Amino acid sequence: QARRAGIPYVVSGAGNLSDMTYRYRWGGKRNSFLNYLMKKVYHRVFDRLLLHNAISVHAQSQNEAEDALKFGARDTFVLPFGMLNEEVPDPGTTPPRSLRHPMTFAYLGRLSIMHKGLDIIVEAFGKVVEAGFGDRFRLIVAGPSENGSLEALQQRASELNIEHIEFPGPVYDADKANVWSKTDVFLHLCRFTGFALTVREAMCEGIPVVATRYSDYGDWVNRFNLGRTVEPEVGGLTEVILGLLALTDESYAQLSRNAMAYVHATRWRELGRMYANEYARILTPGGGPQKEVLFPEEPKPQAVY
Repeated sequence: QARRAGIPYVVSGAGNLSDMTYRYRWGGKRNSFLNYLMKKVYHRVFDRLLLHNAISVHAQSQNEAEDALKFGARDTFVLPFGMLNEEVPDPGTTPPRSLRHPMTFAYLGRLSIMHKGLDIIVEAFGKVVEAGFGDRFRLIVAGPSENGSLEALQQRASELNIEHIEFPGPVYDADKANVWSKTDVFLHLCRFTGFALTVREAMCEGIPVVATRYSDYGDWVNRFNLGRTVEPEVGGLTEVILGLLALTDESYAQLSRNAMAYVHATRWRELGRMYANEYARILTPGGGPQKEVLFPEEPKPQAVY
């Protein structure tokens, strides 16, 4: 209706443009060729038209912007969603977290196995146990079960001899503080995602993140050294876990400082101006402000593990 009325509009990909979303959007039905085909047809008939006629596409990551351009977007801008100003501590007054042994890794969210990559997490930690490092970590997998996913994860963890794993169930509101107090590294192994609030909440606590590049935080984590970026596969995550277990105290503290600095810079107070600038740019043909970079002086890219 906006297009027919001649009203410029912006759309967000919100995790729907990656190849992973075609393969895994239906969770347990991922092997159904009919579902895969139906999504491809829907995209060609509806999504492409929406993208092609949008004045710009708002991407949450550079990876998503590249997907949008591949599908015919005319213009893109990359800005993450923000955090409420009052929920973000000042990194100048909040000390970084200290590295603890054994190191505790945590996931918090719906126990949607395929969407959230929980199968990858459990299998990778099984490999870490197999390598002889089972006593070097603790693992928390918190959240409500989905179609028997809790029982499936518990059974697989038992089969892989993962002894130090905890399934506390749903965790909400103030109870999250207990999880954050135990957590050293947050796991964000989504195969596709549109918005993950718990990642932002973890970083507000100074917790480094392991994220896939297909998630809304993959390239941010890598570019600003907030943790580690991985492909959504078991071997790569296993290597990352083993590498994190060997971190020095100072290296871990730097990851923690970076995480807090990042969420501080992406409060809505700061992002609001940048969003307004992008809308001014795309609505002023041949003029207007230039595209903004979230951090004008970016730290050097870190290695992708």
